[in-house]
Amino acid sequence: MKRFLKSSFGFLAPLMLVGVLFEWQARRMYTAETNLAYQARHFRERCPSVRLLVLGNSHGDKAVNPEDLCVPAFNMAFASQDSYYDAQILARSLASMPRLRYLVLVLSPFSFGWDEASISPFLLVDYHRRLGIPPRDGVNAELLFNHSLLFRHRATFLGDWFKGKRPRGKTAVADSAAGAPPSWEGELLTAKGYRLAQGSLTGVALQAHAVDRARLHQQTCFDGTRVEENLDLLAHAVQRALNRKVRVLLLLPPYTPAYLSALEPSFLARYYETAARLAAWFDSAEVTLLDLTRSPEFTDEDFFNSDHLNVHGAVKIATVLNGWIEDGSVPVGVEVSCTDHR
Repeated sequence: MKRFLKSSFGFLAPLMLVGVLFEWQARRMYTAETNLAYQARHFRERCPSVRLLVLGNSHGDKAVNPEDLCVPAFNMAFASQDSYYDAQILARSLASMPRLRYLVLVLSPFSFGWDEASISPFLLVDYHRRLGIPPRDGVNAELLFNHSLLFRHRATFLGDWFKGKRPRGKTAVADSAAGAPPSWEGELLTAKGYRLAQGSLTGVALQAHAVDRARLHQQTCFDGTRVEENLDLLAHAVQRALNRKVRVLLLLPPYTPAYLSALEPSFLARYYETAARLAAWFDSAEVTLLDLTRSPEFTDEDFFNSDHLNVHGAVKIATVLNGWIEDGSVPVGVEVSCTDHR
């Protein structure tokens, strides 16, 4: 037995050493600071002053700019964030937000049948480490492996090493050298959680993007095993907010006609039906459901791509939200004179 253990150790020790050296090299080549880590750090710092919180996925993080609102706000929506993390962020942060009075839940098809672990398990590490949120299905080997930068970049590590450069461009792990806000191509993540997106698509490029996004969403966004579970999570989050006397807006964000036309009518019908089910569980005086998916106030120039708003679209969303903050109304296309409640 001792001989077996010795021979095993003699075989494994060099492999372990190589693994440690590769991990050390990976940490020299790549930054461990993800967009989510940056956002979570600033969120924790600002919690005591936050009066309006935005939750959702990428359709929310590009839609609401806290700087354009008339109350101190933070946008904690994030790319591919599912309803489990929306609910957990609210539950674990409420005690740190004594001034919270408004909650905006941005509901897209991602909100109902989506499970983030299916596409971005590396981010589960940051939800766990930075926000104290364990994975939906518990700690597992995949979560542990994703603490390793070598594991995260295993597909490109050797190539990047031999080239002698760090990865650039649109990547899930953003470059945030010298403390600058991390950015993706065409986007900038600000210190209040808003992902500023500039530019827009037109013509053939817009149509192609719409078709691709519609195909992706219809394949992944209504997983039958998660819809009822996610609805229940969102309902509990709304009720938790109401218990704290927080007003809630359920916002269905705008989309381009190209994107909506590329979706199957049955898929859209299910999206609207599921959002209506959530709103119906609550008194309309406490919870407002606002559907802007086909609002004529938003043109193609207001979109970064077929289903995400750009900086111009975010200004229009702010106008709507400021009206809701002031008196509960949700005017569209009307400039609202908003008293500064900061």
